[in-house]
Amino acid sequence: MPTTANISNDEVFAYAEANYRSIFTGAAISGTYQQYAYRYYAASGNYLGIDTSGGIAMLGPFTNNVLTEVGPVAAFATAISTWESSMGMGTISASGEVDSVPCTMVAGHHYRIQVQSTSGSLLDPEIARVLDPSQNTLANVSNADYGISQNAQVTFAPAVSGAYNVCVQGQYSTTGGYIVLVTDLDAATNSDTQTTIAAGQTYSDTVGSSFGTKTVFFSLTGGQEYQFTLQTATSGDALNTPVLRGVYDGAGKQLSGSFGQASGGALTVGITPSSTGTYYAVIADSYNDTGGFSFAFNAVAVAKSGPTYAVAEPITRTADDYAATSATSGRLIAGSAVSGNIETADDYDWFAIPLTAGSTYTFDLEGSATAQGTLADPLLGLHNSSGTVVARDDDNGTGLNARITYTPTSSDTYYLDATAASTTATGTYRLWATSSTATTTNDIAGSTATTETVSVGDYIN
Repeated sequence: MPTTANISNDEVFAYAEANYRSIFTGAAISGTYQQYAYRYYAASGNYLGIDTSGGIAMLGPFTNNVLTEVGPVAAFATAISTWESSMGMGTISASGEVDSVPCTMVAGHHYRIQVQSTSGSLLDPEIARVLDPSQNTLANVSNADYGISQNAQVTFAPAVSGAYNVCVQGQYSTTGGYIVLVTDLDAATNSDTQTTIAAGQTYSDTVGSSFGTKTVFFSLTGGQEYQFTLQTATSGDALNTPVLRGVYDGAGKQLSGSFGQASGGALTVGITPSSTGTYYAVIADSYNDTGGFSFAFNAVAVAKSGPTYAVAEPITRTADDYAATSATSGRLIAGSAVSGNIETADDYDWFAIPLTAGSTYTFDLEGSATAQGTLADPLLGLHNSSGTVVARDDDNGTGLNARITYTPTSSDTYYLDATAASTTATGTYRLWATSSTATTTNDIAGSTATTETVSVGDYIN
């Protein structure tokens, strides 16, 4: 068994970020405080720290802002080593570089390919494409962002067995380290073995190891609203706080609003898929926990009354999520993203963001044009610390999305405001912030001439 001395702090951080994205969300700020080396995740407000004696601790909203000891690094050494053994690791060391990472796949099996930042390095990894054994690009098998982070994920079933190539790059010319994880969802030895349920059925199972996951598949009809329920087991060894990591479509794209924690033992989310097809949910423990859970979903009934339609049992929606002043609770840092909702007509959501003089930043407010939300025509503004507008854009992004590129002359806290171009429009959105990144030397060839390979169970240094 690996010892504490064999596991670096970066490995612990990468393991937690990859397996608990709902807690350790987006880009992280690293630092030290007293005996702790820590990372702060602004998108979730949580801290993860490792003290000089090898103890892991958490602080933030997830722990009700109470410093909580998780356990020693040594207790997670085997789990981290096992997780790393299924990874392919590399570095995008120059702007525009594309790494080609081979992986052997079996025809007819469903595979989930995940590309994640390692050590908080590559802020926005992207699966540019996947090549089949004949080096042809597979249609519709690519992804830039999914879920509540800027990592990438796709799920597909190859038509033929052989050596495939996962092509990785940094979106928006970002550089840094990444991890490639290939999971065979149909492998009998994998904890994510395929289980299928129908609407009205309940899937009960057990997460049997710390940081374990379970995956369940189901069919959904486009345009139909569904209610998903995840709760802890009512008897026996129960999972204290089950986590719904998300509901994903066949391409591995997470549906908006489909993730959360079953705080208090139960979680209910409402989802309306845009297309008919096979979807799946990933369920996990909160941290260092095992036990039973139950998962179910039902179509929400729609009652007809005259010429109008109404949801018979509506799902409660939240009030305004972010204030339209500098007192907003919204926070953002370069290299991260945040989701929000324009709930009412003429609603503005403000986000505070620290900017450094001389650095060039790009801010993207995305909605339905790039499947990042339901807002049809986003409008984005940037204010200085006094609240004065210094930039505003409507349609410089993809489709009707908004994009602002800005280089501040002074270092200070600025404010982004997200709204709809039409004062009567509403909908959900995702707001991204990126900054220019220096480049270094290439290390992995971006072609089939590469000497690096990865298969399920392989590790690339």
